[in-house]
Amino acid sequence: MGRKAQFTDEAVFGWLARRLMEVPAVTVQEVSKGTGVSVGSLYHRYGSLDGVLIEARIWALGRYHLRLIPILEATGFRRGIRAALQVLACAVETPDVALLVFVVPRQSLVPQNAPPALLTRLETIEATEATLLAAYFAEFAIDPTVGMLALRDIPCAVISRALPGPVDAEASDAAIRKAFRALLGLGVPADAPPQEGIAPQI
Repeated sequence: MGRKAQFTDEAVFGWLARRLMEVPAVTVQEVSKGTGVSVGSLYHRYGSLDGVLIEARIWALGRYHLRLIPILEATGFRRGIRAALQVLACAVETPDVALLVFVVPRQSLVPQNAPPALLTRLETIEATEATLLAAYFAEFAIDPTVGMLALRDIPCAVISRALPGPVDAEASDAAIRKAFRALLGLGVPADAPPQEGIAPQI
């Protein structure tokens, strides 16, 4: 089979996301065989297998943060439920991104001897989200452990039950809202308007 002369990051990282759902690690030869991209082309673009892995996480977080960060930078208590529902929106609309951000373990994408420059890029992206979440929890006196359960851990558990298959958006939306209210109080009513649902336009 001929190797692809042109390829996209999305195609490579999408294959990688689905593969790492099945096994905890891959070789560059497996990536090449699975994507149809030559080993040489992979090394030319990403530098190494470690580069492929870390760039996949950077790419996925970048896609996810396009919609999450503006929500966290807004004001008001309800931005918390909107942030929680973005986990679901990501899974429904871009499942490969959701796999790389929420399902594939970080250690599978960040080798111990990762290139320092790539690791710095990744940690900067991760720190942006962590800082905004910490500010939200502090503003409303939310215990960070409980807050992470409401905004991230439970939504991740909900979507992980379905991925990589289709996600039941309606049932998942209801479960995430219910967990949020139970953990953080009644600040978000059960009948919150649709525009605060799974896919606000950003």
